[in-house]
Amino acid sequence: MGSSILISIIQRFNIPVDAVTFFILVLNFTVIGTISVFSNGIPIIVKQSNMVVLGIIVAAWFTALPEWTTWVVLVALALYDLAAVLAPGGPLKLLVELASTRDEELPALVYESRPNVVRNSGARGSREHLVIDVRGNERENGGEIEEVSEGVGETLPLVENVENRSDARVLLRNDIEEMESEEMTERGIKLGMGDFIFYSVLVGRAAMYDLMTVYACYLAIISGLGCTLILLAVCRHALPALPISIALGVMFYFLTRLLMEPFVVGASTNLMMF
Repeated sequence: MGSSILISIIQRFNIPVDAVTFFILVLNFTVIGTISVFSNGIPIIVKQSNMVVLGIIVAAWFTALPEWTTWVVLVALALYDLAAVLAPGGPLKLLVELASTRDEELPALVYESRPNVVRNSGARGSREHLVIDVRGNERENGGEIEEVSEGVGETLPLVENVENRSDARVLLRNDIEEMESEEMTERGIKLGMGDFIFYSVLVGRAAMYDLMTVYACYLAIISGLGCTLILLAVCRHALPALPISIALGVMFYFLTRLLMEPFVVGASTNLMMF
């Protein structure tokens, strides 16, 4: 798919490239892209660039669909994403939970936005093992109460000068929530490859009309992604990234095409300035 697009670009701009050079370029891109997907030793910028290029390539082919077929596919996939991630038996929900239980990376094409945070060498382990169990894990030593996490084999920080066990549990729970927040910050935000592709399909379809709709759809997608990130910070579990962005993008596309463009073009034609 990428080779076909590259050949079209070479023919369009009359770029002098021989067959051997073309083959080497495509081979290098294929090998490096495959390694970046399945290996953790590749720099994050290489993996991100490969994800972006793959999204553009697939989206370019999707824009070859008829216009109304494209809109139906976008809306249908947004609804499917909503059900697959949030429904109790949704496939993506089960996949995310399985990867979280095993404390492994999600086995999929995922764009990862990982901040440069130095991991603490004394990390206490995954949050699945940090369980507060008041039935036998607490030990009273004078005025101090300490709680042992069973799955980790470590002792959480001492809670001193507390009046009763309920205060100790509240403090320990706050400490665990802080560690979960730090762990989420270190892991960064991950966006599925399908989200990238269909964001690009929407913008590509808008680009086939005019630039005004491109700007509107781009801002709508970014706004929807921002709303999803806000909900992610509140809910603290995996959320679908397509529904809000696709809904806003489709709405802004038709509003711009049916209302904004006739108004702006009519105003410009009559030399009206705002």
